[in-house]
Amino acid sequence: MTEGERLAQFSELVRGSSLKRFKQVVVEDRGWQPFTGQLNFVDLLKHLVDADRWVMAILKNEKQIPRPIIKPGDGKPEEWDRYFREFENLGKEKTEIIKRLPESEWSQDVEDTQVMGKTSKWLILVRGNLDHEIHHRGSLQTMLNLKYKTAK
Repeated sequence: MTEGERLAQFSELVRGSSLKRFKQVVVEDRGWQPFTGQLNFVDLLKHLVDADRWVMAILKNEKQIPRPIIKPGDGKPEEWDRYFREFENLGKEKTEIIKRLPESEWSQDVEDTQVMGKTSKWLILVRGNLDHEIHHRGSLQTMLNLKYKTAK
């Protein structure tokens, strides 16, 4: 199994777990936030879509776009279905890109001027995207617990 195939498999597992959690959010709660001034469910979803677009531009050697930054209220609850479809589709597209990336490109230098500095495509994917999604999935799970498990 190649490095790309291993990373693609991990990416699929991460995305599947995130999707499972986002599916638990009911329509009327998409804009819910645990406290005023914090991210809500749809903000998290939009941010992860933006993060996929950012990392895929890097993996495809396209013009680098700014690393996504999210603020409370940036996501629009009425756009949930579009964000969700994008999140699902971008996850599949990202997995295919990762699978096909030549071994030689994983060590290719990438400049992340906002956070990591000069690094590799491998680290951008693993730390800048997959670990980033896992981090936000933890926030998402905490929000789900606060909204749905403490309400019973």
